[in-house]
Amino acid sequence: MSTNSRDSGSALREKIASLLKCIYSEVEVEKSLPITTADVFYVDDSNQLFSRKVAVECKDWKKGLTSADIASIYNLYKVALDNGDIDDLLIIGEKELSQQPSRSLSGIKNVAYASFERFVFSLMNFSYLMQDNIAAYRNHPSSKNFIHTKVKGSDATLEYAALEWLSSSENVLLTYGGYGVGKTSFSLYFCNVMTEKYRSGEFARIPIRITLGDLFAKQDLKGVICSALSGADGRAAVRNFSYNLFLQMNREGYFLLILDGFDEMRHAMSIDDFKFTFEDMAILFEGKSKTMVLGRPDSFFSSEEENEVIDAILSSVLGNVRLLKKIEVDLLSRDQVETYLNNFLANKYSDPNIDRLRQLADHVLVAELDVLTRPVQLNMFTSIMGAFASPDAIFSRYDLYFQFIYRFVVREQSKSSRQLSSGISVEGAGYSDPRTIFMQNLAWWLLTDRKENRFKAHEVPVAFIPQSLRSARGTDAALREIIVGSVIEHSSEQRNSVLGTKGPKIYYFPHKSYVEFLVAEYFCRETFDVEKYVKFFAHANSEILSFIAEGPPEAVANLRSGLEHAKGTISQQVLSIAARDPKINAESVILAEGNTTPGRMFVYYRHLVDTHRSAEEIEMFLFNAFSKANSVNRLAAAYALAADYLGRNRSDVLISRLLVIALNKIGLFKLREMLNGPDGAPIYSVDAIVIHIVFISSCVSVSRGEATIDVREMKRFARDACQKGLYASGFDSPPAKQYKTHKLKMGHLRGLSAEIQPLVAGLTLKERTDFKSKLYGAAQDALGDSSNPFGRLELARNPIKQGK
Repeated sequence: MSTNSRDSGSALREKIASLLKCIYSEVEVEKSLPITTADVFYVDDSNQLFSRKVAVECKDWKKGLTSADIASIYNLYKVALDNGDIDDLLIIGEKELSQQPSRSLSGIKNVAYASFERFVFSLMNFSYLMQDNIAAYRNHPSSKNFIHTKVKGSDATLEYAALEWLSSSENVLLTYGGYGVGKTSFSLYFCNVMTEKYRSGEFARIPIRITLGDLFAKQDLKGVICSALSGADGRAAVRNFSYNLFLQMNREGYFLLILDGFDEMRHAMSIDDFKFTFEDMAILFEGKSKTMVLGRPDSFFSSEEENEVIDAILSSVLGNVRLLKKIEVDLLSRDQVETYLNNFLANKYSDPNIDRLRQLADHVLVAELDVLTRPVQLNMFTSIMGAFASPDAIFSRYDLYFQFIYRFVVREQSKSSRQLSSGISVEGAGYSDPRTIFMQNLAWWLLTDRKENRFKAHEVPVAFIPQSLRSARGTDAALREIIVGSVIEHSSEQRNSVLGTKGPKIYYFPHKSYVEFLVAEYFCRETFDVEKYVKFFAHANSEILSFIAEGPPEAVANLRSGLEHAKGTISQQVLSIAARDPKINAESVILAEGNTTPGRMFVYYRHLVDTHRSAEEIEMFLFNAFSKANSVNRLAAAYALAADYLGRNRSDVLISRLLVIALNKIGLFKLREMLNGPDGAPIYSVDAIVIHIVFISSCVSVSRGEATIDVREMKRFARDACQKGLYASGFDSPPAKQYKTHKLKMGHLRGLSAEIQPLVAGLTLKERTDFKSKLYGAAQDALGDSSNPFGRLELARNPIKQGK
């Protein structure tokens, strides 16, 4: 054999020998035989009764072997075959034989030829696995409209970064990404792409994708690999699989390993468990191996933890940080989302509701783009679009977010590594399962206590962590699992090296709307006490309220109950939602009496207005509320409701009744003080009578027996009077132009007490009458501060007239 031919086969010889040594005990390189030297010699003892001696001739030639080459090789080994020094001769080359050399070889006994790929497959047959790689991607929903995600902080796609890594000297590619950014979809896609390239001869490694979540049910990494590649988990089996041979082939660079879900490796793992598992996995990163590891970054609570785990790999196996690369998957851009939706709709051209689908797509691109920047949620949205596409369907933001949260929980619960020990089924996930409750509690805590959407893991109240998880794994490990299995993200800012920054990680919900939705769900699910209701109304914004309005029916009743305890200014939106409570109709007889709390008064008034009840019914309710109000808060609310109504409607009857009630409640003595005292009636403390006094002195003027009620001032007065109780925003908006003032002849008042009738009658004889009052000390504090004109009422003259 020529020197050149020996040199050309040396690299191939070493690879083949190392593989055979993983299977057979007797393997020899450069085995001397009669006339020639075998590149590799081994004894096939797979049949213990009939072992066979095999010589291997390695030909790593760029050109294929000819019939003459086959004849030349055979002649070198013929004597050894005839003498029984070897039983078989195996010729291995890089290329398959053409037709003529194959015919020549078929006539030679005990001699065979195999390409290197076919030789490898004879040891362990990966052909079914590679077919399964392709089928796994094609059967995955993402294959229908795959999105090429990008690397965070770069314009490069994830595929480009992975291909660049394959051509580098780095062994490991750690691919981080939050929930739903397409890590699993990419792992399936990339495995499919590289499998196709391998089969076409463009790529020299066999792609193997393994789900690390299966570690939950296995003892160790070896168990996961053996189970996955032997077909025990329902995947295509690798024929003649050998774990040791697999490791050797991986070390020699025959595989591209894609390990998906390192955050799922062990259920509720401790950092020691995690470190041990990574150290166990480090055997896959040796030699010429190429291993892509994908997962969520939340598995580590701090960069120190992350460094500790990765350092264990680097020091024990890789030895050099440059052999490890770390990238993070970015969210989708608006263009990517729009392209995805357009591609989806292009396949729906025959749908009778295609116009409605396009409207929904246009709507979410404007209103909900943030939540569609995650491929998993974008796919969820398209999967539920049909349900909202019919003309009579009602599509709400609540429906969209409920699907996102609910389907996320179902997705996590369906993973064996993510299932909680509480026994919750996939069907029972969502709204009140342990994961969702944890997220709801956390969102409520962030909104009301921390008042910012960021926290560190150790700051999370222990009570939020499911008890079953704490009992099974301990607090730290349980917290790690419940965070990783939620929609919470960790901040990747200021990651200035492959190992990241120092210090505890900062966690947050990926968008404020998640907090708002989960708080709304928390409000629907939890039983609130007075303190919680006060907190809720102090923090509830329009987005939270809109989620409540569109959510479960119990939310409406809960909101209405909460108004029993609310103080301060609430949104009109709260009233509109609470006024939809169906129980109001059953309680209308009692509510119409007006003898109730400010919260129920506000809601019932909104209910009457929203359901377009008659003026008589609304005015009777307002009259009843006035006449029966015996506390400052109730009377202030009654004035606020009346001012709102009179700013929209004219009613001499209601004005007359309110004036009569106010004058009768003030009484003769105080009315004389208001008319005759140098500063009017002095007020040192605030009670219901004082509220009437301030109303008359600040909002009512009398000229030639005609009373003028300034509704603008009435609205301002009512707002300030409500400051210690409950008030609805918007009630102080300017009245309609035609209802800025109401006039009424004092002589038309009916129902005045006998003692004040003469006093009121005397007002008709005067050209001008001023009702005055002055607040002192506590009364000033009760009705306002220094910025409030009614908190420093020194009404030597009527303020309405002063403003004219």
